[in-house]
Amino acid sequence: MKRFQNRRHRRGAALVEFAFWLPMMMWILSGILDFSWFLANAQNVTQAARDGARAAAATRDDPATTGTNEAVGAGVAAAAWIKTTSPLTCADAVVTPFTQYGLKALRVKVTCDFVPLMGVYPQTFGSSAKSAYSFLPNTIESEFTMFSEIQ
Repeated sequence: MKRFQNRRHRRGAALVEFAFWLPMMMWILSGILDFSWFLANAQNVTQAARDGARAAAATRDDPATTGTNEAVGAGVAAAAWIKTTSPLTCADAVVTPFTQYGLKALRVKVTCDFVPLMGVYPQTFGSSAKSAYSFLPNTIESEFTMFSEIQ
């Protein structure tokens, strides 16, 4: 008879332990999901900068000329896919022609705002900022440089 009472008591203890550990595990899981979300979006922003630099460098326009030209337009257009396919809010890509080591080059910079997927940590730490993570930034920036095919 006493053996059945101990089993029932142990079952209640397991339920109490589960109730203590469940919130902590959910908090850790939300951190893992937010960090994964950040890494996936950072990869997309980097790819957009690469695409823009590749398109700008492949044009037959001279990137050293001032003003808006074909290379700059191609770079901005190639990096614009992130604005339509990504949940991020992104500014237009900035394409800067310059000369390095006597060679014509183009630098493409893509900047996007980052919003966490779960958003548990800012409320937990009592911050009113959009993303109060100490390990995740509010913006994702990527810059890519490529030499022009026309020298």
